[in-house]
Amino acid sequence: MTKLLDISFWKGSFDFTKLKQAGYNHIILRAGYGTTKDSKFDEYVASCKNAGITITAVYWFIYATNEAEVKANAKKCLEVIKPYNIPIVFADFEYDTVAKAKQKGVPLGSKECNSFTNTFCESVKKAGYIPGYYANTDYYKNMY
Repeated sequence: MTKLLDISFWKGSFDFTKLKQAGYNHIILRAGYGTTKDSKFDEYVASCKNAGITITAVYWFIYATNEAEVKANAKKCLEVIKPYNIPIVFADFEYDTVAKAKQKGVPLGSKECNSFTNTFCESVKKAGYIPGYYANTDYYKNMY
C-alpha cells in the first residue's frame, strides 16, 4: 500500500522521520505558485531525502490571467525543480487561481482552466518531465 501526502508551506514544520515511521513513503510537494518558489520547498526536499521518503511529484499552483503568464509560471517551476530528480509535475488550477485573476479584473472559467493547464503541461513535457494536473473533485467535474 502507498501512503501519500501533499505538503506545502501552509502545512508548516514536519518531522519527516516520524512520517516515514507512520508508513508514509511518498510525498507530493508544492514547488511554488505563480512565479514564486514555495519557501519550504528546498527544506522539504532535503528532509524527505534524509528520511528516505520518495518525492513522487511536485505541483505548481497556477496564478495567471493569460497564456504568457502561464508560460512564466511553468518556466519558474522548471527552474525551481531542475536541481532535483523529480519525474512528475502537476499543474494546479483551483479556486484561488480564479479569485486572484478576478481581483485583477480577469474572469477565468472552464475554457481558461483547460487551456492554462494544457499550456503548463506542454511546457513541462517539452522539458522532459511527466505532466499532469492536480484537481479537487469540484474542478475535476465542473472545470475540466
